[in-house]
Amino acid sequence: MFPDLGPRYHFIHKIDEGGAGTVWKALDAHTGHMVAVKKLKTSAAAIDGIINKFKIEANIYLMLNHKNIVRLKNFIILKGAYYLIMEYIDGTPIDKYVVKFPNNRMPIEVGIAIMKEIVKGVGYGHERNIPIKGYDGVLHLDIKPSNVMVSNNGTVKIIDYGISQGTSEQRSEKIMGTLMFMAPEQLDVTTELDNRTDVYALGLLFYYMLTGLYPHPKDISNDEMFRRINNSLINKMPNIKTGTALKIQSILEKSTEKSPIDRYQDCNELLTALNELN
Repeated sequence: MFPDLGPRYHFIHKIDEGGAGTVWKALDAHTGHMVAVKKLKTSAAAIDGIINKFKIEANIYLMLNHKNIVRLKNFIILKGAYYLIMEYIDGTPIDKYVVKFPNNRMPIEVGIAIMKEIVKGVGYGHERNIPIKGYDGVLHLDIKPSNVMVSNNGTVKIIDYGISQGTSEQRSEKIMGTLMFMAPEQLDVTTELDNRTDVYALGLLFYYMLTGLYPHPKDISNDEMFRRINNSLINKMPNIKTGTALKIQSILEKSTEKSPIDRYQDCNELLTALNELN
């Protein structure tokens, strides 16, 4: 059943559903544009702090004005329910985009071009001062293939700042994120996170884009995943033969160093390394 938001929004179909919310595609009759409507689930809203986090997500999107970050169109509270009306991206998430290429991996030149756009968007968030306590910059903290879209016109869009955190905000007391693309410091709630946490995830995403492989096996236990995140280096890219591939391997290794001090210290450093590949 579609939400009833009045005559303005004409719902078409469900796009996705997760633990915290459901997303539909809808037509905005006032503008004639398609939008994505994200509703906070009632069960999630009952959890202490989730509604406030949802409101913060709305404010973050309002302040993040960048071509590589999905835009917020409206924020609605109606009959006790909470909705984000987002820009609709007519395109494909990275995890489905890679299958368009042989062996489910992007050609190096395509991967580099897309990765640069992702890094620009994430880096912009890191540097954006938002008038919310602790948000003198925004960490995404859930960078993964399904959270980056490639539109049909080639524009790269980062989505889902739902678990984002301010760069000086106090950490949540529970682990948040997607284990497969999580940095070691995210596993310890007593450790403060910073830009380098997203840099680590960006390195894992780049590896996935160029190899079609996940950084860890998908069928292992959480305990084994924790062990691998803390101790195991990502595998080398297959068929490293050219100078460019060797340089990319070096970028992947530096991005995913276990200790944050050994990684690129911010997205600007990572972008510089990517630009030197050309």
